[in-house]
Amino acid sequence: MAWKFKYEKAEQEKLYAQTHQKTVEVAIVMGILFTITGLLIVGIGYQVGKIYRKYCWDILSIIVAITSTAIVIYFGEWIKNAIPINLMVFLLLSHVIYIYFHANIYYHISMKGESI
Repeated sequence: MAWKFKYEKAEQEKLYAQTHQKTVEVAIVMGILFTITGLLIVGIGYQVGKIYRKYCWDILSIIVAITSTAIVIYFGEWIKNAIPINLMVFLLLSHVIYIYFHANIYYHISMKGESI
């Protein structure tokens, strides 16, 4: 009987060592993936910020941001009932759509040589 328990303990230690090794490998891979994802988010955010400053850094954009935020806050329950979407996502999507149209209008006006 003593030999059986000794053998099981050796097997358990071997399995523990293998599991520990796999856990370390998974942790390293996950850390690398999180780092790459974070760098992508920062890089994309920086590029979006440059575009935002170039085309949409004016009082109209500030008014639209404040107004759309107020509308989402005030009508939040109605929006949730009508559209099953997170309100922050809805706010961001609405602002992205505004930025798209604002940047296109700014671009077309600047191509004609007119000032805004």
